[in-house]
Amino acid sequence: FTAYIPTLEELIEACGNNFRSIIKVNDFDPPWQVNAYNGFDYNNVAYGHTVQEAVAHLWLELNKN
Repeated sequence: FTAYIPTLEELIEACGNNFRSIIKVNDFDPPWQVNAYNGFDYNNVAYGHTVQEAVAHLWLELNKN
């Protein structure tokens, strides 16, 4: 069994044109916050302990249908 781990660039690309920002807030746990535009506002927000984890959570949020 071989697992594939996408790169940060691949994760961001998979989020599509709605991807907007990556922010590191040192006083928060988890510290990484990512945002996407959902057509109405910037309410698609996800968090992670690594930037890759945060973007993966955002992808899941954007694709939960």
